[in-house]
Amino acid sequence: MEIDDKVRQACFAKFESQMQEEKRTDILISYNQLSMAFPGGTHSDYIDVFSIDTQALQKWAADHGWSVKFSSENADPKHKNAPPIRFTRLHKD
Repeated sequence: MEIDDKVRQACFAKFESQMQEEKRTDILISYNQLSMAFPGGTHSDYIDVFSIDTQALQKWAADHGWSVKFSSENADPKHKNAPPIRFTRLHKD
């Protein structure tokens, strides 16, 4: 399964716009939303979800003043291998 490049670009643009407007310093974003913006291929556990390109996601986050980590404690038990991702704004000293 591969994501259409136009779909990926639209998902990435929506994500990036959302993050530019974000005022909170700590937010959760669904795995599915991020897998469409940062697709990393077929997820090993789900046929209808992409894996996340974690290197691209971490690079984007660092470049834009965020840290990211998988938030398994907030995962739906049915989708424990696709948890939401926590974004924490990095404060400049």
